[in-house]
Amino acid sequence: MSNELYYQDIEILEEGVKLVNLYNKNYSVEEMEMLTGLTRHKIEEYLKVYELTYKNLKQNRRYEKALEIISEYEKCKDMNIVCEKFNISYNSFYRFIKSFPELEIIRKKVAKESLTHLDRSYVRKRIEKIYLEEILGKNIFTDINPDSAYWCGFIMTDGCVIERGKPKRLRCIAIGLAEKDRYHLEKFKIFMVSSKKIYIREHSGGLINGRKIRRTRIASLSITNASAANTLNSYGITPRKTKNGKMLNMNLLISKDYFRGMIDGDGHIDKNRIGIGFCGNINNVKDFINYCDSYLSKEKPSKEYLHKGIYAVSYGGQNAYLLLKHFYEGAIYYLDRKYKLAINHIQKYEQYLLQKEEYRINIRNNNILKKQRKEDARLKKNKEKEDKVLDLYINKKMLIRDIVLEMRTAYYFIECILKKYNVQIYENNNLQHINNIINNKAVKY
Repeated sequence: MSNELYYQDIEILEEGVKLVNLYNKNYSVEEMEMLTGLTRHKIEEYLKVYELTYKNLKQNRRYEKALEIISEYEKCKDMNIVCEKFNISYNSFYRFIKSFPELEIIRKKVAKESLTHLDRSYVRKRIEKIYLEEILGKNIFTDINPDSAYWCGFIMTDGCVIERGKPKRLRCIAIGLAEKDRYHLEKFKIFMVSSKKIYIREHSGGLINGRKIRRTRIASLSITNASAANTLNSYGITPRKTKNGKMLNMNLLISKDYFRGMIDGDGHIDKNRIGIGFCGNINNVKDFINYCDSYLSKEKPSKEYLHKGIYAVSYGGQNAYLLLKHFYEGAIYYLDRKYKLAINHIQKYEQYLLQKEEYRINIRNNNILKKQRKEDARLKKNKEKEDKVLDLYINKKMLIRDIVLEMRTAYYFIECILKKYNVQIYENNNLQHINNIINNKAVKY
């Protein structure tokens, strides 16, 4: 063995022993650098010889600190004092302790002991007070505006409010849609100012309320907001509203945005022809009929019909066009695929109305042209007769009686023509004479 290698081994042994001692005492890497004068890279090389790593060192130091924290917690039994002493947050306190299961058991035991002196009724009353303060606070559904009205209608049909906790209290608003409509849930998140995650799950299909449901993927969103959930419940959007849910807020029942939300939830817009409809429980369908008939000013009210155990109503033709234009033109919130269908139907129907108006104008113009042609033909014929009468009377010196026989027309007509052009009528051209000639009677002058 060369002298150089020999001295190198001695160096590793001496520095390594120092580092192992420091390592066992849980000194940090920075402290080792200061005490030995070695670089971080060299310290790592020396520790590798003794199969020691930074990761184990960090874990040891973390355990040491967690042990110090839990021992202090056992003494004072007050988490606020512990966090102030070690200058850490509540989250850091839990994070330190949860890393080590044996310390977590001690923490739970101490926490349970610290609560034994408290009266259970006090805890229950405190929870109820916090809940009441939360639900009585103002929320986004308190004021009825176009945005909140739309989402009330949508939750009434495709959403719900959920009870949670013991005792059960209204806490959450949940909406479930087909995966293709997941971006509509993003709009709801923006409206609620929420960062909740949208979950995609597989629906196995089967029979629901006697209806066959095919296998599909569903996007669902649940937002915890006790105040908003209780406000919706007061409006009539209750946890179990499928069969007998009814809107109780009269301001929503006169809002087109509320009914647009219902259409986007449980309504339909036909693809191939212009048509719009809604289905659901009898109360919601009747509310929809009352609003639509009022807007359309229908004298005879529309009637709902029963389809596969569900009440429904539909409108077509001009009524559907007016309703689509009323609900979707200028809307802010809408379901994208239904909005595209609605705008497409509106444009097509307006194009049809333009073509129909152009056709009427053309027919009207053609009728006017025909009348004009008939009038021109009549005037031309009369002009020809007048010219012939004047020619026979003035140029050919024919008597009126002869002109009457020649043209087979009335004496009065010829007399009017001559008066029109200021032509002198002779005495022998009298009406009695012409009448005698027509009656085949001989008349002498």
